[in-house]
Amino acid sequence: MRKPPRLEIKDSDDLFELSSFIDPLLGLKLDHDIYLSQVWIGTSKSESKKFDDFRKSDWLGKGFYASVYKVYHKPSKKNMAFKQVQFHANSLSLHQIQTEFYVLHSSTCPYIIDFYGAFFKDAKVFFCIELMDASIEALISNGIPESVLKLVIISVLRALNYLKDQLQIIHGDVKPGNILISKSGTVKVCKSRSLKKGDFGVSTKLNDESSFKHKLDGSIAYFAPERALVKTTVTTSKSDVFSLGISAIQMASGEHPFKNVDSIFALFNAICLDPIPLNTNVSDDCQMFISKW
Repeated sequence: MRKPPRLEIKDSDDLFELSSFIDPLLGLKLDHDIYLSQVWIGTSKSESKKFDDFRKSDWLGKGFYASVYKVYHKPSKKNMAFKQVQFHANSLSLHQIQTEFYVLHSSTCPYIIDFYGAFFKDAKVFFCIELMDASIEALISNGIPESVLKLVIISVLRALNYLKDQLQIIHGDVKPGNILISKSGTVKVCKSRSLKKGDFGVSTKLNDESSFKHKLDGSIAYFAPERALVKTTVTTSKSDVFSLGISAIQMASGEHPFKNVDSIFALFNAICLDPIPLNTNVSDDCQMFISKW
């Protein structure tokens, strides 16, 4: 699939006719020759799956953008995850789905969750993705050892570097809840607040400031200063690096550095003006590394 087109949102983005987006025979139009429907679109041309072959089991979580379920694929006897995204007949909704499909379908990075395929049914898109065992957020209440922190940061940086260099994408929602880990110790990036849930729904093309400018997606407690300043028109991959720095402090200590901030205005003021508080219980090398961010 080609890269999704640059999103241009008007001040009042009127609803389009469904026929502008959905062909009654082919499904939801993502590109001039790519449609999502009840026919499986996967990463391999040789594989084929039916929507009815999947059985929902556990509900894993719900965010602003999607709901995620654990599903069981009966023919292969494998557990996977379904991310269910409601399609709204407007340009922003389509652009989010286009971008996520592009990232997941195009990615060959071992540090990004695996994508198996997608369906479109009843005005909903279902992304079938890898099921991981836990998020880092669920494991850091007392902090994690620096030896583990190093491995996590390396994995996330490799994922972000891949998105930037290979796909020209800003992740836009880097935080401990979006860093997943398996029982074997594999670390992968997604976008999620819930365990095992994956979602690149707030990913944005580099230099495409419209999504950030018109809508503050993601988790504001991890925003870089340029994202906290709503009127800014410059958002780069450095924003992801800043968010990872905040996440690294939290992973090392078990606490968010701005946990005592009591309002969004105070939070943005702290992000933009105050020095980032570092944890004194970590090594000097760790403090120096994080302070560079």
